[in-house]
Amino acid sequence: MGVGSGIKIYDVMPDCALVPFAEFDSNDKLVNCITEHPCGSELAVSMEGSVYAFLLDGTGNSFEPIDCWTVIPPKNTSTDGTTAAGATPKGNTNDDDEDDVDQVTVLEFNLAGDLIATGGEDNKVRVWHYHTKQMLALYDLSNAGNDITSVAFMPDSKTAIACDKSKVAYVLSIAEEKVIHRIDLPQQTPNALFRHFRVVRVMQMDESEGKVRERQFGIATLVEPERNGWSYVAKYDISDGFKIVGLVKVIQEKITACTISSDGTSIGLSTSQGSVLVVNSLTMVRQRIARNCHHLPGTALCFTNDTKTLVSASMDKSYVLVPVDSSIEPEPSHSYFQGVTRLAAQVLTVVAIAHAVTLS
Repeated sequence: MGVGSGIKIYDVMPDCALVPFAEFDSNDKLVNCITEHPCGSELAVSMEGSVYAFLLDGTGNSFEPIDCWTVIPPKNTSTDGTTAAGATPKGNTNDDDEDDVDQVTVLEFNLAGDLIATGGEDNKVRVWHYHTKQMLALYDLSNAGNDITSVAFMPDSKTAIACDKSKVAYVLSIAEEKVIHRIDLPQQTPNALFRHFRVVRVMQMDESEGKVRERQFGIATLVEPERNGWSYVAKYDISDGFKIVGLVKVIQEKITACTISSDGTSIGLSTSQGSVLVVNSLTMVRQRIARNCHHLPGTALCFTNDTKTLVSASMDKSYVLVPVDSSIEPEPSHSYFQGVTRLAAQVLTVVAIAHAVTLS
């Protein structure tokens, strides 16, 4: 993990030059992850055990803090983790012992932007009403020592899927506040662990009816924990009991980050050894592999709006642009200074943290 005095956001131009876009102050707090609100003008940032909301100001050059609430109380408190809604924003706590605070490791908005899910080092998933900061549900997955590595809302926002590097993924009911289903590994990967789960939506032409229809399915990354273990991408039918409908072995490295293109057709992956891959979500065929893009593990990914390029950021404070077309060589990796890189809407649209991610 890393500590920085501020998070700087850049536009990355076609020639890979960095142009300052906006910035905000993190008050020397430990920054773990960041996600963009569906409205496009707000960011949610996890710092230590809390979540901070920032709004792009009228000048378009700075994000101003608008809210903060405690998600995971310090370990030396007597609370059970159900922090009261509307907690008072915390000030600079440089003298706090970071080891006494379980970190927030996952942030995820639903499609409407009214809910946000958090996952943490305490192996708990919490679902919050974003505007009131009221906690709607708390799930203790009871795998002591496992971080939550992924949370994804289903399109109707009634359920969510969580992963914590165990042999099952968990389907969580928001209203019932309980685990209602466990998604199993494919039979071909008995030793793997769930790392990520993404809900994918793809618009396709139904030739029999001449209409465009939406397809929805789940994509999971599976990682074998052994030193030379393989990583896989699995495809699940989310409308039929999460039945496995596709599986591909992708690389003999551990997948560390996963993203889906805006049209749902491409899966972007990065690994512990700095490789970057693209898998077609419809055919489950590996389209692209670019090895040694980074010197350290990849931590964040995003496709460009036209879905032709995948952008990867790494713990080594570098980023690389990888064309989905395997006939085009990737650009050399580029360094950027500590903080967040934001890739402009007309070129790239990603908010990525590289220096502030812990891989286990």
